[in-house]
Amino acid sequence: MILTWFRLWPLLILPFLTTFFLGLLPKVSILGDKEVGGFLIREPFVDLTEFLLPEDKAELLHHLYFTGDYLTQVSIHGVLALNLNLLLLPVLYAVGAFLIFVSSWVATAELDVKTQTARR
Repeated sequence: MILTWFRLWPLLILPFLTTFFLGLLPKVSILGDKEVGGFLIREPFVDLTEFLLPEDKAELLHHLYFTGDYLTQVSIHGVLALNLNLLLLPVLYAVGAFLIFVSSWVATAELDVKTQTARR
């Protein structure tokens, strides 16, 4: 089977889907004092983005995220996850191109072996 971009397109959106859906997990208390859930992904992601932004924009993002409701937090997280995916797109393209190259090389090698066997 030769890989093509039609078969590899999910590779291009995988970081967005993974990051976004993990961030959607609800907050759940375990054993009374430990909490797990999507906030463990969303909050560090927002904090990292605040670190990279200019100070006034970082304060605005901090205010919007930490004073907003769940829908606001998820909306901001979705935009940040999409931006992460766009930043990773060149790397994902290179990985996809390499996989297509290897797939094509393997198919060509198999065809060469079959051709040489048929000639004998």
